[in-house]
Amino acid sequence: EEYLERVKHHFVHDPSVLNEFMAIMHEFITGLSDTVDVMERVSNLFQFYTDLLIGFNQFLPRGYKIHLISMRHIPYYVCEDPSAASD
Repeated sequence: EEYLERVKHHFVHDPSVLNEFMAIMHEFITGLSDTVDVMERVSNLFQFYTDLLIGFNQFLPRGYKIHLISMRHIPYYVCEDPSAASD
């Protein structure tokens, strides 16, 4: 909930971004989009908002994580360890 409040705060003057994020989350939760697709879409949507991009990691399954590279904060996504996804 705290994360969603931060997203709302960042995009208070651009509700289209918030609406897109909510649509992505809905598709993720309902299984209409897979993890990698969601990571790609969120990375594109929040590419200039490092805190939101890194904060999104809390919603990803174990073994998946969005990382930032370079000083320009270019987002990319990786599956750190696919075997870590099984407990």
